[in-house]
Amino acid sequence: MYIFAESINQQTIIMKMKKMMIVLGLALGLITLMSSECNTSDPVEPACGGFASATSTGFIAQSFCFDVLVTYDFNGTEGFDFTARQEGDVEYAFSINLWGYNGPGTYDISPESHGFAELIIHGDESEFYKVTSGSLTVTEADATTMKGTFDIVTVGFYNGETVNITGTIDKK
Repeated sequence: MYIFAESINQQTIIMKMKKMMIVLGLALGLITLMSSECNTSDPVEPACGGFASATSTGFIAQSFCFDVLVTYDFNGTEGFDFTARQEGDVEYAFSINLWGYNGPGTYDISPESHGFAELIIHGDESEFYKVTSGSLTVTEADATTMKGTFDIVTVGFYNGETVNITGTIDKK
């Protein structure tokens, strides 16, 4: 009878251990789920993967992925020209030119300063949004690479409407 009682006692211990393992596994799973963050208020957009991406506000409020490189000319201290476009029913292009490049840093982009930028729209309502003020922060630029961020204010050539454009350039 002692052997039978010992056998039942071992089975009880094994069952309690299995229950504890299940409870521990569930607890760890819940802790993991609670510690991860899912912010559903953020817009879900695919990764751009293009040469430049931007978001505009004002008369045009949308996101852009400029995934076709039109031109990139790096001229050392003289500056560089960068143009990329986003294809679709309406084609958008973004162009930024910097004159007098002195290495990584922040440059004023306006008609009276070191550069020029524009958002070009080809489609039903073609328009050119020319920069009035803003900045370009260059983190890296050479003959093959251009990386930086920009924040510019533009005005439509034909319609006179204002569009604010913020974005990144990642030409590798």
